Amino acid sequence: ISTTGGLGTIANWQQHNIPMLIEEPGKELTEILGEDLPLEMNPSKKYPGDERMIIPTVRSVLESGSHFRLKIIFFGGRPKSTGFYWRRLGKGEYQRIDLDHVARNVYGVTIESKMINEDFEYYIEALSSRGKKLLFPATAPELNQTVIVMQQGRESD
Repeated sequence: ISTTGGLGTIANWQQHNIPMLIEEPGKELTEILGEDLPLEMNPSKKYPGDERMIIPTVRSVLESGSHFRLKIIFFGGRPKSTGFYWRRLGKGEYQRIDLDHVARNVYGVTIESKMINEDFEYYIEALSSRGKKLLFPATAPELNQTVIVMQQGRESD
């Protein structure tokens, strides 16, 4: 899952399908047996997979004068450290910004419009709660995500 739509599908399943297909039959079995089901029969509430970082909406174009905002979601626990690295496209040193913690495992970053006057590139690096290095994009820092800044009032050819 790497998109807002995919996250919505999972939320829908957890709110509708799991109660109907797993929890309700579990209650019926408990009544029939006259005792609680073993704990291992219940679905786990913990994410069992590898720790991951996803960016649900990858921005590749930004209108000049607009702030650049990005949401970052971590699966498998809160990261130990985070960093958003950006620079003018192909030029200069990277500037580092810590990601802002929004809620649970959701983080964000904003670059003010006054800081952005031309195309730029960025990557995100995090150290997971289990010590795994997470990168976005996966090719970073050799190949980064690019953002093209469109000038206002300019018509396309």
